[in-house]
Amino acid sequence: MNEKSWSRIFSRTGLALSAFLISSAIAMTAIYTGFTVIGHGYFSADMQLIVNAICMYLIGFPVAWMIFQTVPHPDPIRKTEKWEVGSWIGLYLICTGVAVIGNMISTLLAFFIGPAAGANVVETVILQSNPLLNFILTVIAAPVVEELLTRKLLIDKILLYGEKTAILVSALLFGLMHGNFYQFFYAFGIGLILAYAYVRTGKISGTIAIHMAINFMGSEVILLIGNLEAMPGIAGIMGIGLMALYASIQMGAAISGIILLCCFWRKKRLYQTPYEWSAPHITFSRRIRTVAGNPGIILFILLCLLRFVLNV
Repeated sequence: MNEKSWSRIFSRTGLALSAFLISSAIAMTAIYTGFTVIGHGYFSADMQLIVNAICMYLIGFPVAWMIFQTVPHPDPIRKTEKWEVGSWIGLYLICTGVAVIGNMISTLLAFFIGPAAGANVVETVILQSNPLLNFILTVIAAPVVEELLTRKLLIDKILLYGEKTAILVSALLFGLMHGNFYQFFYAFGIGLILAYAYVRTGKISGTIAIHMAINFMGSEVILLIGNLEAMPGIAGIMGIGLMALYASIQMGAAISGIILLCCFWRKKRLYQTPYEWSAPHITFSRRIRTVAGNPGIILFILLCLLRFVLNV
């Protein structure tokens, strides 16, 4: 295989992710336009979650999956490890710490270029939604689709060209796919950790479980406590106390995760694969051109940047 063959594979993966965004957007536009035409232009938070889920998970994901199946990828000999439960718990703590760092970067960005950059529209919708609906769509469905799409399908196609490349590309595209400045930084950081976990273990079920735990603590728990806070009397006071307890637990988890990350970083294990840019003439700049200088990846990046602009 040569650089042109590699570039075509990266391009096809970018095209698959682009098709996910385009088909989802077309479906959303059609549904919202249809409801507006018949006089139902107002959409509650619950309705927005349902429509988004239908368009992304039942329309966009199957389209992307079909395109991914057309991507040729010689399977490398994978060096996987079996992680115990304690390792996965530690991984969750690391992700929590990375999420806090990502949120801090978003806050600083909002401070320098304006609050719009840090406006988390997705979080606003989630916090106004029904807890059961949020649990089904945000805690259960979203992690399954996102992990299959940006971890298993993506990494399996490009792992042959290097574990470092696969991890970095997966994380970057995962962050871009979130479509706004607020979520990009912590999604990119978490994406790095989960991509490493998938590459090292080969267990997509493990990264799905961690992703579910992150979404549960970051959306469902806050939603439930927030609803309790809004109640009058003793219930509201209990809600305030629980929110303080929740914040303390999350901060403790984040600090523990950052400490674990420092230890984990020194012990990370990355192995070479058969086509890992081993030729001396393949410089760093040529690697970048091979990975990102192709129609599929360029289209995906442009679509994501457009979403960033529209969400400001």
